[in-house]
Amino acid sequence: MLLQAALPRQPRYTAGLVTARPSPATAALAVILMAAAALRLAGIGHHLRYGAPDFDERNNFVDPVLKMWSVPTADPTVYLGYAGFFNWLIFLPVGLGKIVAGETGAYVAARLVVAFFGILSVWLVYVAARRLTGEWPALAGAALLAVARIAVRHTHHITPDILVGTAGLAVIALAQAAPRRRRDILIGALVGAATATKYSGLLLAPAAAAVVLWERRPRALAVIGVSAVLAFALAAPYALLQVGQEGGTGFAGGLETYFGADTESNRFLQGSGTSIQATPSLLTLSLGVPACVIALFSVLGWARPPVAAAWAIVLGMVAATIPANLVNPRHVIPAETAAAFLFCVGLARLGRRPAVVAVLATLAVISPVGETVELVARYLRPAAVDQAAEWIDTHVPGPALVATSLSRLRLPPERFEVRLLTSLDEIPRVALPHYDLLVATTVAEVDHVRVPALASFPSEEGHEGRPVTVMPAPHRGPMAALPPDRMVFSRHDAGSERAWDGKGDTCWAAPGGELTIEAFWSAPHVLERIDVEAGAWPEPLRFFGLDERGRWLRLDLDSLRPTRAARQRVGSRFGQIYVLAPPRRLSALRIERGPGLEWSLCEVRLSGGL
Repeated sequence: MLLQAALPRQPRYTAGLVTARPSPATAALAVILMAAAALRLAGIGHHLRYGAPDFDERNNFVDPVLKMWSVPTADPTVYLGYAGFFNWLIFLPVGLGKIVAGETGAYVAARLVVAFFGILSVWLVYVAARRLTGEWPALAGAALLAVARIAVRHTHHITPDILVGTAGLAVIALAQAAPRRRRDILIGALVGAATATKYSGLLLAPAAAAVVLWERRPRALAVIGVSAVLAFALAAPYALLQVGQEGGTGFAGGLETYFGADTESNRFLQGSGTSIQATPSLLTLSLGVPACVIALFSVLGWARPPVAAAWAIVLGMVAATIPANLVNPRHVIPAETAAAFLFCVGLARLGRRPAVVAVLATLAVISPVGETVELVARYLRPAAVDQAAEWIDTHVPGPALVATSLSRLRLPPERFEVRLLTSLDEIPRVALPHYDLLVATTVAEVDHVRVPALASFPSEEGHEGRPVTVMPAPHRGPMAALPPDRMVFSRHDAGSERAWDGKGDTCWAAPGGELTIEAFWSAPHVLERIDVEAGAWPEPLRFFGLDERGRWLRLDLDSLRPTRAARQRVGSRFGQIYVLAPPRRLSALRIERGPGLEWSLCEVRLSGGL
């Protein structure tokens, strides 16, 4: 087979004794692969001890896979941009990782799958280029991809883009085989499987077409197309089953997310700019300017199907990102792997002599090494958010309410509740003192709070002036409990006193349907805070206050606790804490509940001043 033929020759054996040592090229390839593995595996568990994983890691991949284990079901869950095949690929590793090391093990296992394909891509660059360029340019391309910043960065996350890049290199490698139907079927299957992994795999279709069209075999397009469709159907049947349903196959939604549906969301349609520079700039960022310049010389070897296929991937990515609203670095990984192959070809065209090849290759590979090594070094150090979480876990006994703008901050749920905000600026100033701790990342947020920091940790990104800072909430004066003197219920008040008896373990079985509860004081009080405890996640409630002029006013409230029950403190009652912004001098409080099923109300506590 082609891939076997592209491997370095094995040492010969005679009478059980080795008669030839591995060639220098074989040894060099082994060193490159070990370096690639070291860069991709070092720090692979970053942000998992205290800091939460990326939203996409949890929402798109690990949670659906764990659901497949727990239900059980074969449904991988189709999300925007993903047909579901990737979740099948990580199903067994994630499940075993969860058994061995809990939730952290599940994430590390999925990242290891991505890292494996990242290392495989490094080997495939060598395989794809060796026959065309010779040993040393092929090794240089493998070394370049081994240290490519974007490739290394995203093998530390759960992302199918790495697998799409691997499939693209496999297509380029197969393009060197003799034109046969079996080869065409394999190329089509790779396109279909890559698309089932992530819809950006469709970018491999022009590469597959370029191969057979360059060979002047247009009829082979049908074979490739049928093979791709069948492979997609086998790899992502749930995407096909969901055609016409809400959410669909994840394809249309993905297009709308990245390209916009109208002029209001699409810069390209507005005529205000394009992303034509996105792919080239990201390639130069990852591979370095020297490597990208050398890759351009591969056009001198254009008259080869593999080169045509690689250029089809790169140019296809450029064309696809022109109208995009968002271009994430991981999106260009297929183009990055193809560019590493083109670098091999360009290097072979520029340097016929080994010395020239060595000099050019060294200049190209050295360019991205520094930033990539620095990146991996950051992964090996505890992240600033992890350091902050460890400090809080060690120094704050809890229970405590924490407000933060750090999406990754995760604390032991038995003692802490973490309310996540885009910025601490979102919290009304009068509500800030009702928290126990504040964690911020920007100078503006810290200035907004204006309290001395308890601890500060330099950001791993190295951005000046952006440390992760742990602060106490501003001082809050004492508040008094404000039990009502009289209660009025719109209906079914039997047992309702349990919601006002000061005991959180006694609950009132509140009836279904609309309901109004009014609490009256004999004299006006300044109401600052309303604590609501419920037997289950609380119903949507509205709050009104009776002012001194006898008017019922809708109260402006800020919710202190996380708005998801799963993020609230383990062992505590479901419910919410509302702070009036601003506090109001009121004679009565009205709580309104709209239409709904039966529910339970365990306790309502009112606090403020006289």
